[in-house]
Parts: sequence; structure tokens; C-alpha cells
Amino acid sequence: MDGCDINLQYAPSYHGETYMNRKRKYAINIQGICNADNRFTYVSSGFPASVGDPSVFATTDFFRYPHQFFTEPDEYILGDKIYRITRRCVTPYKNPLGRQEAGGYRWFNWSHAHARVKIEHTFGILKNRFCSLQCLPIKIRSAQDHCRAVGWIMACVVLHNFCHEQKEDETSYYQPEAIAPDDEDEIDTVDQELSLLAERQAGNEWRDRIREHLYNNRPDNYYY
Repeated sequence: MDGCDINLQYAPSYHGETYMNRKRKYAINIQGICNADNRFTYVSSGFPASVGDPSVFATTDFFRYPHQFFTEPDEYILGDKIYRITRRCVTPYKNPLGRQEAGGYRWFNWSHAHARVKIEHTFGILKNRFCSLQCLPIKIRSAQDHCRAVGWIMACVVLHNFCHEQKEDETSYYQPEAIAPDDEDEIDTVDQELSLLAERQAGNEWRDRIREHLYNNRPDNYYY
């Protein structure tokens, strides 16, 4: 899973500054989860881009009621390191532990990034398939305009999945970009609820089990 900003063509006059992201662009945040076939399985949108991805995700039903979205006890999603680790959202190890080769920490992070890049590809396909999402041509002057912009984004997501089901060739819609090393400033969120602390502990234990499994079953000629 990951977050993505949908840039706006016009500066909003309705709470305008709240739409500005770290790149000084006006945008709307979208949170997405996809499967291995670049099909969205969960999407949430509506927050302006000034709100960080972890805060947005924490308000979603997927985060608050994960039992409604999983059918098996060993199912989970992969999230970037800025997200809270939980039993259902597995994030990479942070540095310096993430750089440690002994014990499989570095191997786990490499495997995690190799799998999670799918959501980056899926967002790339979505934006290139629907060019309006590269710079949404809606003037947001009221709450109704904001809802219309969010509805536009969600309609494109639905159509993306429909095209996917029609087996449309998606290779022409995605132009891969170089992925920068994951050395940006790490964001720690202070959990203030005991339930979140328990979730963090359960997530850490689950991640350790996954790491040990991956490390014990790594190929003889593995590299990263």
C-alpha cells in the first residue's frame, strides 16, 4: 500500500493552503492497496495533500476495522516505513537495523521493497491511463467542488479496474522511473492509545516471524 497525490490544475479557493503538499503543489491525497496484478483492492480519497499518508490511512476503515477485509489469519499488506506497523500492515525495518545483514534484516527489507513497488506501478498505470489525474482540471471553490474532485478520482480508479478485467494491455501506460534509495527522514508516530501499542507489538512479532522465514528459505545465490 502507499499514498499518492493527485495534483490540481487550479489553486483552490476553498481552504486553499490545506491542499498544498511538500512539493508546493496543490493536490488531493489518495491511499491505495493493490494486488500483484496491478488491480486496486482498496482505495480511499478525500483528504487534502497537506495531511500526511500515515494520518490519512489511520482514518480509513481498512486501518480501523481490518477484520472486515481479511479472510485468513496470516494475511497482511505491505506498507512504507512511515506507516504504523500492525498485525495486518507490515512495514520495513528502520535503520540502522534495516542495514544489518546478519539475521536477514537487510534481506527482508529488500524483499519487502521488491514486492511493495507494485503499488507504485499501479499508481503509474492509473495516472498514465487517465491523463486528467496528472493535473485534475477542477476549480475547488466549495465543499461540493471538493466532493466532485474526489468522485472524479474514484471513478478513474473504478474504470482502471474495469480495464484491467478486460485484459487491456497496460504496458503502454506505465513508464518506470528510477526508485531512489529509501534513506529519507524517517517519521515516527507516537501512539497514544493502548490498542495501537498492542497492535505495534503484534506487528513487530509478526514481522520477525516473516523475516526468519524469508531468511531461512533464501536462495543460495541471493543478492540485493
